[in-house]
Amino acid sequence: MRLWLALIACVLAGPMHAQTWATREVCLLDEARVHPEIFTPAFYANMQTRSAEIPNSVGRFWRITSADGAVSHIWGTMHSSLPMILRLPNQVTDTIKAARIVATEVDYTQQTREELSASYTSSDRYRDATEISVRDMALPSQLLIWIEERLIGLGWGDEALDYLSPAALAELMLADPCGDFAAGIYPIQDDRIQMLGAIHGSKILSLEAPRALFQKLSDDGGAGLTRAMIAVYANYLNPGVTQEMRSTSHALYLQGRIGEMMAWDELYFSEAYPEEGPDWLARTNDYLLRERNEVFLESAMADLLEGGVFMAVGTYHLPQEYGLIALLRKAGFAVERIALEGEARP
Repeated sequence: MRLWLALIACVLAGPMHAQTWATREVCLLDEARVHPEIFTPAFYANMQTRSAEIPNSVGRFWRITSADGAVSHIWGTMHSSLPMILRLPNQVTDTIKAARIVATEVDYTQQTREELSASYTSSDRYRDATEISVRDMALPSQLLIWIEERLIGLGWGDEALDYLSPAALAELMLADPCGDFAAGIYPIQDDRIQMLGAIHGSKILSLEAPRALFQKLSDDGGAGLTRAMIAVYANYLNPGVTQEMRSTSHALYLQGRIGEMMAWDELYFSEAYPEEGPDWLARTNDYLLRERNEVFLESAMADLLEGGVFMAVGTYHLPQEYGLIALLRKAGFAVERIALEGEARP
């Protein structure tokens, strides 16, 4: 559920606030292209080297074939509502329309009137006496400032840092500030895929329960995982973000250069916060990617054996030795990349 990606190169942030940079001009890109000049030469070289070490690091669209010959597909999404991201390749759209089942990370449509009523209740979003305050998590003071500014920008007020539970705060931090301009109007790519599946008669499969993330963070009680996630996503509020950085991130996605995006993340945290940054990212990925990938595969397994499934998951769920491509192969499926026009070669 990495709802947005690292957009921060090794540059120093200017004298801006965490919400000031997220203007329509920066956020609503007209084009996506790689801007190597945003990186130092050493950083870019390291990014290429690290990317080459990541298994299954190139490609967004893959064919899955069971031992009995049943065919399904998996697609790596970008959790964005930008039109350039919502425009899916024809091969992908055609596969969605023909799918027996469209499986997304989470189906947020409500199943019962009771669930709908519960979704309006926010009492569990507030910190109780047993929960640690985010201010007491020993996070860098600059991150607390960026978090506070983000919460104010979301309408929670200037005291939200004190009264929100760590789990609620971590969940709020997942949203990309650039998504604010189209929130409630344009769907993110994942939701558009689910909508297309529903329109064309596919059964919708939720790979994870809607409250699973919040429950996991609540059970953590503000300890290692929740603190790490808050730190990681607070870093993405860095006011040093530029339109060129966002353009580069989106271009890498559209070109299927997923390993480079992940390497960018890793190197940024290693250089910006050498003592804790790598651990923050590792803890976050261990849950959001590694642990949840196993849940996703278990949820989809019976249907994958039957075939006709279109799985749409955040693109970071595909690469790595713990990624879904590797897990599917270990489970006995043949998984082959479907190269799309404009994508890079491995």
